[in-house]
Parts: sequence; structure tokens; C-alpha cells
Amino acid sequence: MKRAPALEDLDLFQLPSDPVLSPDGQRVVYSVRTVSTRTDEHEHALWLLDVPSNRSSALTDGPTDVSPRWSPDGETIAFLRDVDGVPQIHLLRTSTDADPVPVTGLPQGAGAPVWSPDGGRIAFSAPVDPAGGSRDAASPIVVRALGYKNDGSEMSMARSQVHVLDLATLECRALTAVEWNTRRVSWHPDGESLLTVGGGQPDADRLATSGVYRLDARAADPAEPEILALEDGAALAAWWTRSGDGLIVVGREHPGAGHQHLLRADRDGRVVDNLTAALDRNLVLGSPGYPGAMPGEGDGGIIYFCARDGGATQLFSIARTGAVQHVRGSATEVIAGMSVAGGRAAIVSVTPTSPGAVVVVDLSNGEELARSTENSGAVAEIEFLVPRERAFVLRNGRTVHGWVMRHPSAPDQGPLLLDIHGGPHNAWNGVIDQSHYYQQVLAARGWTILTVNPVGSDGYGEAFFNDNVGSWGHGDEDDFLEPIDALVAEGMVDPQRLAVAGYSYGGYSTCWLTSHTDRFAAAIAGGLICDAVGVTSSDEGGPEILCELGATPWGDQEKLRAQSPYLSVGAVRTPTLILHGEADKRCPLDQAERWFVSLRAQGVTTEMVVYPGASHLFVVTGRPSHRVDYGRRLVAWLDEFVSS
Repeated sequence: MKRAPALEDLDLFQLPSDPVLSPDGQRVVYSVRTVSTRTDEHEHALWLLDVPSNRSSALTDGPTDVSPRWSPDGETIAFLRDVDGVPQIHLLRTSTDADPVPVTGLPQGAGAPVWSPDGGRIAFSAPVDPAGGSRDAASPIVVRALGYKNDGSEMSMARSQVHVLDLATLECRALTAVEWNTRRVSWHPDGESLLTVGGGQPDADRLATSGVYRLDARAADPAEPEILALEDGAALAAWWTRSGDGLIVVGREHPGAGHQHLLRADRDGRVVDNLTAALDRNLVLGSPGYPGAMPGEGDGGIIYFCARDGGATQLFSIARTGAVQHVRGSATEVIAGMSVAGGRAAIVSVTPTSPGAVVVVDLSNGEELARSTENSGAVAEIEFLVPRERAFVLRNGRTVHGWVMRHPSAPDQGPLLLDIHGGPHNAWNGVIDQSHYYQQVLAARGWTILTVNPVGSDGYGEAFFNDNVGSWGHGDEDDFLEPIDALVAEGMVDPQRLAVAGYSYGGYSTCWLTSHTDRFAAAIAGGLICDAVGVTSSDEGGPEILCELGATPWGDQEKLRAQSPYLSVGAVRTPTLILHGEADKRCPLDQAERWFVSLRAQGVTTEMVVYPGASHLFVVTGRPSHRVDYGRRLVAWLDEFVSS
């Protein structure tokens, strides 16, 4: 007999990520995240899935092994493992039992390895401190550009530089200078040059531009990269086609808010086509809380990529003819990782009853060839509740997509939790969500959980995506309240037992709703912002938050004030729990403090919980004990103020 979900289940789940097929498509190496209750840390080890036998096994012991990459001959795996607290590149020969060998020793660590076509070199990006690592804790930090804040870490002017490691000599050379800030790197098929995205222009930090640049891979000293594409745009990734006659770019031709597109450029970098314009969906490269993957080129020049549709990250392909096809994924299967080789794709599949499995698919016919089983034992005993898809038509004519989750035996006129996602350009879908696992716990206890994707959510076209820019709060308020009205009218929930919760933008929305209506009996605001004027100069995002709010404090402060629940905090009467990471630089702690102090000063029931050392992403990647505690406190607050 299966049991109800419990918050402690988070300690049982094994979460696969970054699946990489060997060049012949016969094996998949991937990283698996587990929980160490002894150290209260997440541990990562490499696993290997053998496709012909459909068997998976641990390849390393960890505990910090991530970002695996196969060598071109399929004999060696390069990956990252921490040494003295920073990641360094290691090599593991798969044909021997020898231990992995470290091949870098940079002061601030190395980034994900990228093999050269001949297998003799590895390129990567790595942070470099302009002070040369000589600054001690008491030394002043000189700031001349934005980007000096990094979520979860100390203030730093370190910039990411492109490096090349020669595996024959272990000589490591930086190809860019410290005034540059680069991201991903890729090789030309001839191995003579590299592509990187980033910027070194004097105003790149304040304009949020990121171009595509070419580097000489054999340069002895750092040199000025050559701009190839999107000098005034926003590139996230770029790579040469296999033939080397052009390049593919993920990004936008303009900075600011909007979809990430798949752009094709000629060998001189001139953008000639937006390959995904007709699809009208946002490409997702994958980051904590935003499942996706880097695109990959398969046989015949077909490009496989991840994009959000209806809130769920799914796998698509585009042929040289421009024809786009849906490959895999749905509202009940999210693709959280992907690679392509040998006519196959390896994906991480997340479903309503599985927190993750590596699946190998034959791209010619969609046949499933192999599946990892790390979570089979852990999930077999749990009765997961599957949300039901809904569409709510608002009075203004807009349709809002969402889900309602409740136990089959849940009574009518029961309590409801409206849970609001972050972003604002994230999205809910129908699969299990380990970052919001308290939803399962509450639903098993008779609660109805309502999740909706308001205007600004990802997966519904670029116009919908951008429609809340400059209209936070007042632009999507009805997207939350009218679906509640519908469920009340259906007799499903008790209008006197409504609660609201949210994290990040969801925390902001919780503040907005409770300062504009008194219909909620309880509220939980996590990782919140409340003052749209103040946050523009205190978060790590720099110009990005200005783009989203559609105004600047020096240009249109009234527009920012109109999006600030802080100015309406005097109207709040809802008992409010505030949960925040101490080292949150994305939605700084002072935002939570403003909300707490204002509520407490008015006599509103409130409590603020601050998690030591926790970043904005602690609900996804933070200490296991913090993540469980977050859920426990949320459930306890609802128990206290909303009778179930």
C-alpha cells in the first residue's frame, strides 16, 4: 500500500542531470544529485547508462562531480570536481579502474570542459580576479562596472575568461583579458578558433548587451576578440555548424525582455534567419528552476533544442528546410536535460510520478531504448497526486492556463492554496516539483492547490511573455483572483479558507495581493521583493530588472512606484510568513526586512525566517535541511491560520 507524500521524501530523491551521449550513442554519462544527511549537503556523482544492456551504475564516488563531457574518441570523460572548495577539471579513462586525474589548478576554479575536435585540448571559461588573487579580506574592493554582486557569494569583480588547456603539456592559457566577461565557449570544426559569448565593450555591463566573438585558439597571449554577431544584441550561446560554413546563436537581436531565439548566421556573423520565429516559443538552455538544455546538432544538420510550450519544457527539432517538429515532452513530461549523438537523444524526463530519469530515444522513430532507474525504489511507495489541467477565461477575454491538484477524497468547500511561480517568466506544469513539494503534502491532507500561469509566464508566445513588462502587480492581479472565483463558484473551495504563497516573483505577487485584497486568511512570501524603486539598485541583475519593470528611478519613478506593493503595505491585514535567504543577492534581504518591519510596526501578525548563507536559489539547490524546513514552516503557518 502506498503512503502519502512527506517533506522528508526530498532526502530520498536522486536527481539526474546533464546527460551526455558518447560519440557512438552507446553510453550516457550523467551526474546524479543525492542528499547527505550526515553533512547536510547535496552530493553529486557520475553515473553511466549502458544503452544496449539498459543498465546504469555509479562511475565515481563524488561528492562534487558535475558537467561530464566525452572526448571525441569516446575513451575519456572530462568533468568538474571540487579541489579545496573550487571546481577543477578532471579526466577519467573509462577503460581502466584508475582514479580521475586533475588537470587544472586555477585559483578560482574552472568551468565546464569543451573538447577540441582532435581531443588534444580543452577549452573552458573560468573566473579571474583583476586583483590577481592578492586581495585579502580587509582590502578595499574597487567597483567600476555593474555585475559586482553574485547571488550567494561575496562581492567580487571577478570576470569569466576563456582558457585553453593543452592536454599534452597541461599548459593552460587565458585567451581573453580580465576586462572581458565571457560565458559559453565552442570550437570551430578545424580546431583553429573558438566562439564565445559575452562582452568587453565599456558599456556592456549597463546596456546588458552580449555579442558573439571569435578567438584564435592558438594565441600565446590574451588578445582582443573579433566581434562576429549581435554586437548590440543579447547572445546566450553560439556554435559553428558541423560544416563550419555558418554559426547558430541562441539569443535576441536586441537586449531587454523577450524570447530566446535560434538564429542562423553566415560565416561572417551576419544573421540571416530567425529559425524559431514561427514557433513563437522561448528556448531554454537550462538552469536551476528552469529546466532545459543546450541545443545539439544531429544527423543531416537537424538541430534539436528545448523550448517551453504550455509551461512545460519540451524537445523540438528544426531541419535545414526550416521545418520544426515536436520530438518529445508534454504538459506531463518535462525535458530537463538533453544531448544528441549517433542518431539518438539522451534526455532527463520528469513526470507527475518521477522526479527524474535518463531516457535514451531513437530519433528516427521515437522508440525508447534505455531508461535509468535511480528513483524506482524511492518513488514506488509514494502516492503522488497528479494535478488536473485547467483553462480559466477571464472577464477581459484572456485565457489563463493552470492546474488544480487535490486528493480524490478531498471534500468540497475545503481550504485552497494559491501558489505563485517566480520569474516572472517561469511557469507551472503538470509534473512533480521537488522545489515545491509541500504542494503534494498539503493536497494529501485535503487542500486544493491552484497554480496558474499568469501573463508574463513562459510557454504561450512572446506577446504573452512580454505583456507584464512594466505592469507588475496590477497587470496580472486578475489572473490570480478570477481563477479562485471560478473554483469558489464550482463549490470546490471555501472562500473563507483561502491562502496565498509564492517565491521570488511569486513572493512579490503575494505582497501585492495581500496589500490589495483582504480575502486571504494566510500568506507566505518567500525570496520576495516589495519596493520596485529600491530593488533596481540593490539586486545582482543590474539592467535586467530595469528592463522588466520598464522604467528607471531617474526616468520614470512614478511607474516604479505603481508597481511597488510597499506603498500599499498599510492595507495588509493578512498574517504573513516571510522566508528568505541571508545571502540572496537577486532579491536582497533588505526587501524582506522592509515588508516585515512595516507589518510588525502596524501590529499585523508576521514572522520572518532568514536562512544563514542561503542564496536566492536555496529552495532549489540549497542545504537539504533548509529546503525541508521551508516546507515545514509553510505547512505549519497554514495549519495555524487556515483550518484544514
